[in-house]
Amino acid sequence: MSGDFEAEGERLGEMLAQTEMPLTHSDTGWTVLPDAPVAGHVHLDAKDFSWIAPMVDDNLQSGGALILDADITGSMLVPRLHGVALGNDLRLALLGQGVSLEQGKLYVLFDNDVVHVEQLSFIAPYQDKPKDKRLEDFELVGAAGRLNASGTLDLQGRNGDLKFTAEQLPLSQRVDRWLIASATGQIRFSDRMLMLDANIVADAGLIDQPVSNRPRWDEDMEVVGEAPLQKSSRKTKVNASLDLGEHFFIRASGLEGRLEGTLDVRGDPDQPLNVTGIIEAQDAMFDAYGQHLKVERGMVNFQGQIDDPGLNILALRKGLTVEAGVEVDGTARHPIVHLVSTPNVPDAEKLSWMVLGRVPDSAGLDTSLLMAAAGNILGGQSTGQIGRSLGIDEFSMRQSGGGDALTSQTVTVGKRISSRAYLSYEQGFAATSGVTKFSYTLTPRVTLVTRTGAEDAMDIFYSFRYH
Repeated sequence: MSGDFEAEGERLGEMLAQTEMPLTHSDTGWTVLPDAPVAGHVHLDAKDFSWIAPMVDDNLQSGGALILDADITGSMLVPRLHGVALGNDLRLALLGQGVSLEQGKLYVLFDNDVVHVEQLSFIAPYQDKPKDKRLEDFELVGAAGRLNASGTLDLQGRNGDLKFTAEQLPLSQRVDRWLIASATGQIRFSDRMLMLDANIVADAGLIDQPVSNRPRWDEDMEVVGEAPLQKSSRKTKVNASLDLGEHFFIRASGLEGRLEGTLDVRGDPDQPLNVTGIIEAQDAMFDAYGQHLKVERGMVNFQGQIDDPGLNILALRKGLTVEAGVEVDGTARHPIVHLVSTPNVPDAEKLSWMVLGRVPDSAGLDTSLLMAAAGNILGGQSTGQIGRSLGIDEFSMRQSGGGDALTSQTVTVGKRISSRAYLSYEQGFAATSGVTKFSYTLTPRVTLVTRTGAEDAMDIFYSFRYH
């Protein structure tokens, strides 16, 4: 039996196929046996591959040309090819990540049931890097990153061995997620086992996005009426290392700074990924409770599953007579938060110095505010939403002097200008005018305070403690 197939289209190009195979008569009629020999030839001259990617995912774009010319041998069950495939000006764009692999070249040799990928290469042009002060001193080499791969595959897809290299390859070029990385590695698969060995170094990165707190289903939950997700039957083995390099920055969920460290990732079939290594925050600040806390120590220690690393974090509000903040240890799933200060003071004062920047009000009117802040701190939730929306650091009410509990109330609105300077306005309910106060910390013990409004004055305060 012989057959000819011919197709032609503006995008498909020209496709020709010729096959010959023997027919065998059986009780059920004429048929082609699985081990029947096959002979033929296939030729493809595709001018435009732009139609392929949208069939896979709307987030992809493709392009380029491909020429395939090969003889067909073997059998119906195990076909074999002898020939060559050449790809030119290939393109694959990941629209959601702002990454485009362009000027792709492909050179493939077919030798019986083995496919030799002699060359697969792309360049990935850079878009403008984010306009962020932390990346001002970083410059990319050239105008594009590069990706190269080569290796062998079999026509049945049972075995393969591909080696790859990436040189300053953009993995994401979004405004809120920008990552350039270099890597060397090898991808192998055999008997439904996928094996990945890789060394990855982040040349530069910026994550500028808060972590989403939207609820989601646990992996073991199923929704009635929806088909459960089908897990792949292919097993995976991973042996990889990730180095964050010297230019990996983060601004997310209140944390702003540089991250450094190396992680080793190991994974075996039917076992969760095992991650070891330490990531450390450098030159970092943490915005919490309406204040800027300096991260004195920020270490995340991975010694097992990736979703439950150990924590060793210390963040302080600096530049005050009492530098107070939080210390976090435990693990990501079970964090333990402590209030700390230098010098050491009672927890109520630590909380007041961190949240309000001063000693708590002696009349106890700060108690409700500090209790709410304490609950949120120990519960791991952020506070100060009203203050942040108004652009202020303090909004409090206190009783000054004796007399009527209402008319003796004073409202204070304050804003920290720098780590040393603080500007506030105080207005009494019964007063006709308020007082503008400017405080400047000369040293941890000496503070200069000026007042203007209902009264004009300048004071110098010296603080000391005794036990």
